[in-house]
Amino acid sequence: MKLNRAIKIRLYPNQAQEEMLNKTFGKKGNLELNNKE
Repeated sequence: MKLNRAIKIRLYPNQAQEEMLNKTFGKKGNLELNNKE
């Protein structure tokens, strides 16, 4: 998980920020990001 997160931050900084926001506001966004993977 930590390695994947680091890679996401390098390749997709916007997605990494969205993931952090989604964890703060709700799980719905996290499911969407997981589906993209």
